[in-house]
Amino acid sequence: MIRRMLRRDFQGLAEGNLKKMLDNFKEIYDIENDLVEMNRQKEILSPRAISQGYYQEMSQNCIELR
Repeated sequence: MIRRMLRRDFQGLAEGNLKKMLDNFKEIYDIENDLVEMNRQKEILSPRAISQGYYQEMSQNCIELR
């Protein structure tokens, strides 16, 4: 009976750790998508936006997000 209880405790702990790991993977995936989108937006800036300094600002935002 004690062995069964210990197994259940380990299963619960393992399930909790697995859930945390999957949540962290999702967060990483979301941040990577944001970074890719920022780089895409930076590439399609108009010449006027570049001259107004948006390119440098977006570059700095990409560095901070990374």
